[in-house]
Amino acid sequence: MKKIILYDLIKIYFCTVVFFLPTKINAQETIQTEFISIADGLASGNVQDIIEDSYGLMWVATDNGLHQYDGYQFTRFKNIPGKATSLLNDVVWGIAEDKDKNIWAGTDDGISKYDRRKNEFTNYDFAILFNA
Repeated sequence: MKKIILYDLIKIYFCTVVFFLPTKINAQETIQTEFISIADGLASGNVQDIIEDSYGLMWVATDNGLHQYDGYQFTRFKNIPGKATSLLNDVVWGIAEDKDKNIWAGTDDGISKYDRRKNEFTNYDFAILFNA
């Protein structure tokens, strides 16, 4: 009796592996990649960080500004001297998105928070914050 049950279990296992596993393997999602470069509108090839935000936009940190990529074109955010709501510094080291969907960029001079609704930055300058 035990031999028959063991034999049936082996048959079931074998059928599962032979007939269902290939279906599972073939059903894997294909990952599509796209290479983007300076020729596509990226201002620098020196990329420090890349994230995808909750809207599916790609954000690229470079030594020549913060770039937003929508799958078709780049929008570059850079420091505009005298404009307090522009990116704090063009050298961007890291990017993050918070729960309110704001984009935070760590730069050489401090941190910039991008507000999508206003299309502007709030800056936190290290020199001012730390009395340097």
